[in-house]
Amino acid sequence: MSNEKQTGVSNLASRLLTQVCESQKPAVKGKWFPIRVRPNLATGEILNIGVGFTIGKTTHVKLLESAEPFKRLYGNKGDDNFSFLIEMVESHFQNKQPKSKSPSPHIIFENGVSAFGDSIEEILDRLYKQMVTLRLVSDKSKETREKNYNTVRVRNIVRKELEGINIDFVERYWYNDTILLSKNDNDRANLQVYLPQEISREALYASVISADYSDVNTITSQLHSSFLELTIAHRVLKKSRGNLFIYRPSTGKKNTMTIIDNEIDRTHYTLNKAMPNTKLEVFDTTEQIAENIIAIAS
Repeated sequence: MSNEKQTGVSNLASRLLTQVCESQKPAVKGKWFPIRVRPNLATGEILNIGVGFTIGKTTHVKLLESAEPFKRLYGNKGDDNFSFLIEMVESHFQNKQPKSKSPSPHIIFENGVSAFGDSIEEILDRLYKQMVTLRLVSDKSKETREKNYNTVRVRNIVRKELEGINIDFVERYWYNDTILLSKNDNDRANLQVYLPQEISREALYASVISADYSDVNTITSQLHSSFLELTIAHRVLKKSRGNLFIYRPSTGKKNTMTIIDNEIDRTHYTLNKAMPNTKLEVFDTTEQIAENIIAIAS
């Protein structure tokens, strides 16, 4: 065979090998890590509640869909307490907070390990099934659990309902991340709705939370966190008007509902004294919250 023919065959083989190698390259590559909780800091027990997958500076997570397994392990308080921890993890990464900084001493983000696959969803699903055995806990009360709307779930539903009313409003003024309210990097607030003053005569902002919990401590924590975020906006935005929208189901145990209402009333009183330009409103449907969010901007 001549040198010219040998070179041609060699080049062809090289191109074919390159094509095969490229076709075998993973579509997605990054680092995954287990997401764990310590139910009791004293005992040292650790349980997996989900997995995370980081590409560049963006982290995607797959977590337990509910705290039902913890309810079976620890009773009703376990359900509410762990629902709150799961929410904290979701909110942490939605707000693009670093993995190196856990939002709670009860939450552990382990070191990342390389992973690759066809898609982010495929990688998360595969690792979730391998790591999170709590998902196998049988759930005979799914119907009851579906009625519980925690804060993360309420915000997601309200956003979808707003998209059905006015998708342009959502794209412009609805936030999943913390909002920078001034040139000072410390002036950030975790609000769901924000219309700068140049859009209207005064800056408008709103926080959306749920009171659909049986544990009073969880409700108190939700109200307190929202109050602090609204306080930041009130301090930074001199000419402004705020809203706190609370989802409170109309049905539930009488004693529990009374306690919920007392906590809301206490927050309402404190809010009026500290920030008279901020209005607290309670609704028993997410549709009403969406409609009133649109109304404040009209």
